[in-house]
Amino acid sequence: MITVILNLVQLDPVRNGGVSRIAHEVAHLLLDFSGVQTICIVGAGFADHFKQWLGREVAFIPYPQGTEPGPLLRALKADFIVSPLFGNEPFQGEAFSDSVHIIALPDALALDKPQLFLPQELAQRKTIYESAISARTIVVPSEYSKHRLTEQLRIASERFFVVPHGAEPLAISEELPRQSLQEQPRVLQPYIFYPANNWPHKRHELLFAVMQHVWKARPEINLVLTGGRSGSVDIEALSAKAPVGRIHDLGFVSENHLRTLYQNAEAMVFVSEYEGFGMPIVEAMLNNCPVICSPLTAIREIAGDAALFVPSDEPQDWANALINILPVNRAELILKGKKRAAQFTWDRMRVGWTEALQDAGLKPNFNNTAQLLLPLDVVAKELEMWRKQTNTIDISVRQKMSQLEQAIQSVDATRLTENHNRFAKLPVIGFFIRTLLRIRNLGHMWEANAKLNWILFNQLASIETRLQTKPDDEKRGE
Repeated sequence: MITVILNLVQLDPVRNGGVSRIAHEVAHLLLDFSGVQTICIVGAGFADHFKQWLGREVAFIPYPQGTEPGPLLRALKADFIVSPLFGNEPFQGEAFSDSVHIIALPDALALDKPQLFLPQELAQRKTIYESAISARTIVVPSEYSKHRLTEQLRIASERFFVVPHGAEPLAISEELPRQSLQEQPRVLQPYIFYPANNWPHKRHELLFAVMQHVWKARPEINLVLTGGRSGSVDIEALSAKAPVGRIHDLGFVSENHLRTLYQNAEAMVFVSEYEGFGMPIVEAMLNNCPVICSPLTAIREIAGDAALFVPSDEPQDWANALINILPVNRAELILKGKKRAAQFTWDRMRVGWTEALQDAGLKPNFNNTAQLLLPLDVVAKELEMWRKQTNTIDISVRQKMSQLEQAIQSVDATRLTENHNRFAKLPVIGFFIRTLLRIRNLGHMWEANAKLNWILFNQLASIETRLQTKPDDEKRGE
């Protein structure tokens, strides 16, 4: 059995934006691999909503961000660690050097434009980039990102896989905590749309300067904004200089609301100066929304000939493109956009990630049945049923379990490292029992001793059989 850690410690849909959708698809891809035990490691801050976001029942381990990986994660000894968000933090240490790392890096922004980051954040990002040097495979969303990371990190281009994002709607739960469009002031048409986090390279200042020129010619037009607000640009301060009632900052909205905003906009004015891919470009094209953007970084690669490019930082040039050039070319841009967006599909993304995983040595079969650990909430329900039947465990059984636990720890300390293939051949329950024993020794993480005792009580025969099994190297010596 192949063991894979799926690193979702940094998962936060509001902050991750389009990258969280990549993580969603990679998670389903791995969970549908047969012969693979996928263990999801999720940041504690998002743990309560993880199953809703994923849309399926799966066991996972919550991880408190900002801490070093504890004994449990180190003891898992995963064959592969897949990190589909941004780098492999917090799995960079020596304890995980024996695992094969497959990581995603969306861009080289912090290396190309370090002036956009505060010193602490810049140092953290550089650490992530440096850890990528030891990764077996690096997945990037564009040829531009590949070029910049190859140049900045001096990594051989053969280790990169270019896997563009998809754009079709995904079946992600709408029940997550987020702002709803209905909770905001009514959005009036006509409006210009810009979905972007308030990070400096998204250039909201330029957009508001553009709109000052637009409002002189078209005072009735509105500006609708969406995206996370964890960055340093003060949207509220910028809005204060705009005509009253013309700015609608909706924050993070759901997939359905986002599509509606694209479909009813006159255009998306994408003023960002740096993109490793530019998900909103493809989303807009898919939803019949013409795109006005710069020809910088990966933007031209993704937009092709289906956008109206403004090769200037002058607000007047952007306003002219919106007021005078767009109306003449709008219908043609929409047709070209639909054709261009059709090239970016989630099926294509899944094929690309599958090839990257296989190139790194993870070569599973597909049979649409996931090999999952037993969820702890299921264990809790079974424990409650057991408690109704009995309140005690025979002392001799307790003693025997203690002896067996010591024996298993001895096996883990010697034979697991020397003869890993033997344990790979064990059934799923063998791995599960070992994991539960380790969790039992880490009672400060989960107060689950009673649950584990009950499970061990029902698995004594299986454990004893396992301890009596000889390693492959001993068998060959008979």
